[in-house]
Amino acid sequence: MKGAAIVALALVGGGLLAHLLLADPGYVAIRIGRSLFETTLPVFVLLLVGGYLVAGGVSRAFASRRRIAQLRAERRRRRARDDTRRGLIELAAGQWKSAEDLLSRAAPDADSPAAKLPGRGPRGGPARRDRSSRRVAVPGRKRMRRKRARLRW
Repeated sequence: MKGAAIVALALVGGGLLAHLLLADPGYVAIRIGRSLFETTLPVFVLLLVGGYLVAGGVSRAFASRRRIAQLRAERRRRRARDDTRRGLIELAAGQWKSAEDLLSRAAPDADSPAAKLPGRGPRGGPARRDRSSRRVAVPGRKRMRRKRARLRW
């Protein structure tokens, strides 16, 4: 009911405004170089409003792409946090293989260094613990130095 009253008032107001503008519509002339653009004032105002709406739509389209990228990054970080938590629980429970899989999957996007604790070796197996192995391979990311991959207490 309220929406119908608003629509009716808008129609009546638009009719009155059109009656006033049709009596003396005004004149707009824009000269750029050798070209001349002539129109009436109501048409010029409609063109300005249309241009404003198109520019707003284009800017929202670019902002939505950025927002989607932010949402995806946040989802990756949340999944990494969840996988880290589950991996540490599995590690405490003695489920070494599943803990290593969860923590290795969470390592590229994890915020905490605990996810990088059981790093993988160069051939996908467990990382070597001697000094000859200087790098730890993390799936989905470039190799990183071992001292960054360890959990510091």
